Amino acid sequence: MKQTKFSTLVDEKVLQELKQHSAESGKSISWLVSEAVAEYLVRTRTRPAFVSAMDDVLDRHADLLKRLAK
Repeated sequence: MKQTKFSTLVDEKVLQELKQHSAESGKSISWLVSEAVAEYLVRTRTRPAFVSAMDDVLDRHADLLKRLAK
């Protein structure tokens, strides 16, 4: 995968924790940030789809769920 350089600002405490984790894990800060951003994108894109699907299920089975709750 082609890598592209970019810069951003981050809270000092977060950066210190990131540096410490990098040293402890033996993984570069670049690798850790790339993985974290990739996981964030998957999580934030998947969650709305899940919520929408869950809302559909709840709407379709509202009567059954009310009976089960009694």
